[in-house]
Amino acid sequence: MSVSTSPNQHFVPSLQDRIGGLGELRGIAILVVLFAHFFNLRQFESLKDFHLGGIGVDLFFVISGYLIAKILISSRDSNRYFRKFYVRRAFRILPLYIVVVTSVLLLRWGQHKGIASWPFYLTFTQNFLHDPSHPGLSLVGTDYSAFSGLGPLWSLAIEEQFYLLMPLLILCIPSRWLPSLFFAIGLAGLWFSRASLHESNGWLTYPNPWLTWMRIHALTFGAILNFPNRWRYLIPSFLGWGTLNLISGYQSSWLSLGLMMVIVVSVDLAVSGRFQLKNSILEKTGLLCYGLYVLHIPILIVTRPVLNSLKIPGGIGFIIFATLSLIAAYCSFHWFETPIQKLRTRFE
Repeated sequence: MSVSTSPNQHFVPSLQDRIGGLGELRGIAILVVLFAHFFNLRQFESLKDFHLGGIGVDLFFVISGYLIAKILISSRDSNRYFRKFYVRRAFRILPLYIVVVTSVLLLRWGQHKGIASWPFYLTFTQNFLHDPSHPGLSLVGTDYSAFSGLGPLWSLAIEEQFYLLMPLLILCIPSRWLPSLFFAIGLAGLWFSRASLHESNGWLTYPNPWLTWMRIHALTFGAILNFPNRWRYLIPSFLGWGTLNLISGYQSSWLSLGLMMVIVVSVDLAVSGRFQLKNSILEKTGLLCYGLYVLHIPILIVTRPVLNSLKIPGGIGFIIFATLSLIAAYCSFHWFETPIQKLRTRFE
């Protein structure tokens, strides 16, 4: 006699929700992103192309690189290696992403010259779109540009592309070679990002910080944290970054290097259990970070005109905006994302 199984049975939350200390770090990362976007701190005038919000994204990338590599390494002997990984990623990422992207595109249809860019968002290639703030060659043409309200989703595109590459590498490459491989990929990414500082018109060094190979080093740094000899590779990576800074003479890169070192050390201390920031507010905020990241720009677009019309001071306005974003992310997580995630057991 067959026994029916409820989709809620055997549901286990993602690994990232069970590693102490990472929730607080994700909470810090998303708050930095919200703060930067609300106050429009995309870059400091004195530090060309240093993006405050990008620091939060780099922290997300390092954590994601660590977690994805850990999950894949621990399951590489499973006979459902690809199926289980991609089912979990799809049920975690796609539902809210599809709702937000579709809603924004339908609401703004015909009102934005970049509406032709919608296929990029549906294929997670929006990070290749034209960035008007960076002159030079456009990889896809200037008729295709980032859509208002969906700008921050470039980082999700990079992560999805990373999800395509990482399972193949970890399955096919012997474990002893993986740290060296990630080290080489990271150095290549650093070289591309430094080469772009010279405003090259070559497609590999087109000066768009959203391109995959401009940010891959943060993901590989996280992946390297899974290995016991990690600092044998991370220290030379940072030294290589410093060498490239000397060659390029680009001042803000030193601050980027210092902050990346802080990020990597913080994640390493957290996952190794040597130091974990204990804060329930940050932990709960980190639990909602995906919804906050996807929803906060549409919420900002709606709330900013109201806040401006009421002449509400910036600090109070940020608290209102952050509170509304948290409420929306909480509702999405508990009443939309989690119920859908529980259905994934039917497909794993």
